[in-house]
Amino acid sequence: MQKYNNNTCVVILTGGLSSRMGGGIKSLEKFNNKTIFDRILERITPQTKHIIINSNEDDNKFNEYNLPVIKDKLTGHLGPLAGIHTSLHWIRYNIPQIEWLVSIPSDTPFFPKNLIKKLFRKALDNNKKIVLAKSNDKIHPVI
Repeated sequence: MQKYNNNTCVVILTGGLSSRMGGGIKSLEKFNNKTIFDRILERITPQTKHIIINSNEDDNKFNEYNLPVIKDKLTGHLGPLAGIHTSLHWIRYNIPQIEWLVSIPSDTPFFPKNLIKKLFRKALDNNKKIVLAKSNDKIHPVI
């Protein structure tokens, strides 16, 4: 099996408006004394060497994480595909050896601790370049 953690980059998509929560950055909300974003980062860090953050905030609160923070190339809060598009562009020019991009929404802290391995295996077993996560018969199109 091809090594996946050296040639995979993860983008944590934080570019949404959080309109259902009254605005703000929902991934920085805390429960049980830890932010949703910290929970995501804690789970994904052991799975890959390359993590970027997609955020459209002007006063970027994610800079403290010492990870690349990239803003959508297309303006207007166009949704997760705009963040994925921006991430692919950024990867092409900054870490061109990357072969796989995994996207994770910033409001999903409880994905599997072996998510990248599972997605990679699914892609290889089915000879696919794009795979989507699925749990409990529900597709998660942003993962």
